[in-house]
Amino acid sequence: MQLTVKKILVPIAFTDNCLKAKDYADAIAKQFGAEVELLHVVEASPYEVYQQRGIVADVPIYESALGSVPRASQKYIVKDVMAETRGELEKIASSNGMGVKHVTDVKHGHSVDEILRAIDEYKPDLVVMATHGRTGVRHMLLGSVAERIVRLSPVPVLTVRWAE
Repeated sequence: MQLTVKKILVPIAFTDNCLKAKDYADAIAKQFGAEVELLHVVEASPYEVYQQRGIVADVPIYESALGSVPRASQKYIVKDVMAETRGELEKIASSNGMGVKHVTDVKHGHSVDEILRAIDEYKPDLVVMATHGRTGVRHMLLGSVAERIVRLSPVPVLTVRWAE
């Protein structure tokens, strides 16, 4: 059996560990001559679900995708957050020193659903993603995106363990 890797998907949540996962993906891509897709999912709020069902009238205003607390004049709506996020992904992709080709994508929705949809659309040979190291009650309450992707992905998933 010959292993070929032409496309690698890397979900990015802008954490240090996600950037470490990107570095792993870049190293693998360099060895195989593969392309890397960086994906960020702007998580849909429960209020958006309520709006879709007609329970509330307006989508709430979001903070900056960079995590900074915006001044009153710097509030962003979802499309602006997505554009800002795409810009950040482009910076991460262009900072690559290995000569690996990167493409970027930003989706809006539930992380697990959107990552699985990206796997279906992009058709990667491998997914490389970070774990956040939640255990016990925090893991039970917050769940694990990486764990669900490992269980549901039709392609192999390499997880990069969270470390403090």
